[in-house]
Amino acid sequence: QLVNGWLYYSNSENSTLLYRTKSDGSETMKILQEGDFTPKSWFVQNGFIYYQDLRSRLIYRARIDGSQAVALTNVYGSSNTSAENYLAQNAGVSYHLKLIDNEFLYYVLETGSDENSGYRVPGVYRLPITGGRSELVSDKSSISINMDSEWLYMAVQVLNKSQLLKCK
Repeated sequence: QLVNGWLYYSNSENSTLLYRTKSDGSETMKILQEGDFTPKSWFVQNGFIYYQDLRSRLIYRARIDGSQAVALTNVYGSSNTSAENYLAQNAGVSYHLKLIDNEFLYYVLETGSDENSGYRVPGVYRLPITGGRSELVSDKSSISINMDSEWLYMAVQVLNKSQLLKCK
């Protein structure tokens, strides 16, 4: 992603590191590490980088120079749990950041447990970009997500057939 004269990228050989280089190639630096920086799984927007930290399995926001990294929430919406509890809660959980707009990050939770045990069911969730509690958008696991100025569009599999869902 190219932002304010800086190109942000990860190396295909090690997608846990994020770099930035000036668009003229004059300066390159590693700015974040131990994140999921595979293609389309992190975002640069409005002076921040949004990504999943691989050690804690939390969704983070950092300044575009890599400083001031803070956890927005874990995938289950709790923001006041100890680091050890985060790791225990998120063990075996699989989710992927998919989309960002001016207010929310959208992610797909692929594995989880039931709400009664404090965990969330698989589906598409949205999280305020300033942090807070995640909200379920659809209990269908999305193959693809996109949006325009009004609608969120999701391609989902239902009974071995593809369907398009349209949500506000």
